[in-house]
Amino acid sequence: MLIIDDNVELVGSLHAVLMSAELSDGRAASNTIEVSTASRGDDGLAMARARGFDVAIVDVKLPDTSGVDLIPRLREASPFGEVVLMTGFATMDAAIGALRSGAYAFVPKSFRPEELISTVEQALAKVRLAREREEFERRYRALVELTDVLVVGLDAEDNVALLNRKASAYAGVEPGEAVGRPFIESWIPEEDGVRMREAIGLARGGRTQEVETAFVDPAAVGTSRDAPRVSSRDLREAPARRRVRWHLSMARGGTDGAALVYGFGIDVTERRALEKRAADAEALSAMGTLALNLAHEIRNPLNAAILQLHLLGRHLDKLAIDQPTRDALDRGGKIDITTTGRKTGQPHRIEIVFHNVGGRLYISGMPGFKRSYIANLLADPHFTFHLKEGPVTADLAATARVITDDAERREVLPHIARIWKRDDVDTMIESSPLFEVTIDGPAG
Repeated sequence: MLIIDDNVELVGSLHAVLMSAELSDGRAASNTIEVSTASRGDDGLAMARARGFDVAIVDVKLPDTSGVDLIPRLREASPFGEVVLMTGFATMDAAIGALRSGAYAFVPKSFRPEELISTVEQALAKVRLAREREEFERRYRALVELTDVLVVGLDAEDNVALLNRKASAYAGVEPGEAVGRPFIESWIPEEDGVRMREAIGLARGGRTQEVETAFVDPAAVGTSRDAPRVSSRDLREAPARRRVRWHLSMARGGTDGAALVYGFGIDVTERRALEKRAADAEALSAMGTLALNLAHEIRNPLNAAILQLHLLGRHLDKLAIDQPTRDALDRGGKIDITTTGRKTGQPHRIEIVFHNVGGRLYISGMPGFKRSYIANLLADPHFTFHLKEGPVTADLAATARVITDDAERREVLPHIARIWKRDDVDTMIESSPLFEVTIDGPAG
């Protein structure tokens, strides 16, 4: 507490009133408030710069300056401090002028002790809240900057409102330079742009989303800061393109309470590279097995020729799956499946949801809920996979593999539980059906 007034008697009265007061929380003011005094504006300003203050009670007329003119300099010396002006000539115009100049309150010198104490206590509460908010914001900024994930905040126009240092390092810009720039057009390639925009829109509607996209630094592909977007060709030629798995959700942010969509990204580039190498190794292993089998069959040229033609036909079927169909398989969603009835041998078609987890396709169900397709697939894993939602419709031949291994179920089912917004993951791992689906090619 700082009192700046040249009236020694009034200063003594103010000191006595404040020190004898009992605050609203029951504490004695003398135990929580330390009072310093000055008789001139320069002296009070020097004390504020040296020690700071929470509340300053300042006389409007001082020997060397005006209390009104002193307000901005006091606020500069102690940004969180509040100033209460005091004068012996209390008028409505004077009060309005004091508040407009930045004072917290205006108190006449003919004050009542309880009014002064209430004003000072309210000013102290405001200062305390401002300091607490500043501390929370400091901790929030530190958390955002130090975390080892990409953090992006997007406004209602999908422009960048926040970019932490990890994300700015990937984007090739300083955090401040990214603010206001369109996120998708600047850093997401064309083939991922539609999916990313849809996921952001769903997140803005309150539905948490997960989506995987490429993320590129425009400088790495030779485009300028104002380039409209990153093209697919630029992406393929970029030396440092990354794959990022995004978790998108909406929250209120900023002083105006504006809604922001926050994206938390994890770099999965190395994981995808390892998966590709594992798939390549599996393919090479399969080719080795095939070569051994062919060595046995080569003694019968006709059988060998038939086998080669069969394998070639399967390969051509797989190549016949176009890119829109592959994109639909990447997204997951509602489909129909046609299985062969275990008892009747007749086609049985139902609607179900499939999931793409880490580039692999899965179908599952609720724990403890038995459906006929499960028994059908266990009896005959070959079925027809019908894409039916969105612009793509296709009938695909597929094979199901039941997953019973606990480690594999624990890797896949938590992703499905999160999509279904279920919190009984352990129950799902224990009793939910789970099949991995392999697309063999177009049906027919």
